[in-house]
Order: sequence, then structure tokens, then C-alpha cells
Amino acid sequence: MLLYFLVSFTAVIIYTEYESRSAKKRKAILLYETDHKVLWQACMQVMKEAKEGKWEYRQYNIRIASDPDIDKLPQPILDINPTYIGIGPKRIRLEMLGGMTLFGVTAYSKDYVDKFDKDESDKLAGGLWYYYDTADGTVEEKLWHYNDEE
Repeated sequence: MLLYFLVSFTAVIIYTEYESRSAKKRKAILLYETDHKVLWQACMQVMKEAKEGKWEYRQYNIRIASDPDIDKLPQPILDINPTYIGIGPKRIRLEMLGGMTLFGVTAYSKDYVDKFDKDESDKLAGGLWYYYDTADGTVEEKLWHYNDEE
């Protein structure tokens, strides 16, 4: 029993260390090597397909325990290799890590974003917004708190 605990604990530590080391690289790719306009357009394509019934409104895992349908996602989304994509009626979230280090992008439909006053410091392109962990552990993200029903 103790051996099982130690092996499990060690595996979690190794995985956590690997993910935290890859966070810097993944963030650089997302922020500096990605065409944000193309990524936003790919997200809008998925949102349109979801409204047509081709995707369910839910989370699809990509990097870990991949969902079988992810190969049908547009290439720009697959190219950034997010941990998951969360599809909603007016927004799509691409989480790059998850767990203790949250960061990624949220893509909002143009009509949804235009409804609100906002600080655009985290805007990347169109309705694509960067989000991240802050020092107090909360996720800083523009517009995410608005209800999809509005």
C-alpha cells in the first residue's frame, strides 16, 4: 500500500513538473507564434458548426484522453495543441494547461463582444481574448462572467 502511494505520488510530481516546464513554451507559442485572427476564425467556424448540430456544447479533451472527434476540429486549433476545447453557444475556450496553471484563449462571437464595455488589454484579435492565472489564484478574463443567455 505504501509503495502504491509513493509510486502514485511520484508520478503526479513528475507530471506536474513536466507541465509547468512546458507552460512557458506553450504560452510563447500561443502569444507570439500564432496567427490570432486565423485562430479566432477557426473558433467561429466551430461555433457555427455547433449551432448546426455538428458539435455538442461541452468540453472536448485534446491532449489528454483525447475525444475521438477532435481530428474534425480546424487545423489552427489543433496546431496550438490545447488541453481541451470548451464549446458554448456564444464562446469557445481553448485551455492550454489546466490544473494549477490556467491560461489560454476564449473566443467570443462578434455580436456578443460588441455588447459590452471592456478593457482591451488582453484582446488578441477579433473576439479572441487571452486569460491567465493571477497572483491571487483567480482567472483574469474579460467578459467571461457574462451569462450566455444575455
